[in-house]
Amino acid sequence: MPNTEEYASLMSEPRKASLRDQKKHTASQISQLSQFSTASSSVSDSLEQKVKALSSQRELLKFRYIWSLDMLNRPKRAIEQDFEVDASREKKLREGEPDDDFFRTSLHGTHRWRELWGHH
Repeated sequence: MPNTEEYASLMSEPRKASLRDQKKHTASQISQLSQFSTASSSVSDSLEQKVKALSSQRELLKFRYIWSLDMLNRPKRAIEQDFEVDASREKKLREGEPDDDFFRTSLHGTHRWRELWGHH
C-alpha cells in the first residue's frame, strides 16, 4: 500500500484541488456547527434561567396567596371558635352547670380580637 506522499504524488492536480476545497468546506462546516452549538447552549442556559425565575416567582405567588387566604380566614376562624365556646357554655347552662368562667372567656375573646387585628 503506498504511503501518503506517494499517493498524493500519483493524484492529478484537479483531484488535489478538489480535495483541498472539500477539506476547506468541511472545516467551514465544523466551524459553523461549533458556533451553532455555542449559540444553542447559550439559548438553553438562558431558557433554563427563565424557567428557574418563573418557578421562583410561582412559589412566591403561591406563598402570598396562601398567606392572604390565611389572613382573610383568621376572623372567620375566630368567630367560629367564639360560637363553639358560646355553644358549649349554653349547653352547660341548659344542663344546670354554673358558668364560672363567663367573665374570663368574655375577656379572652376581647383579647383574641385585639391580637387578631394587631391591637395590643
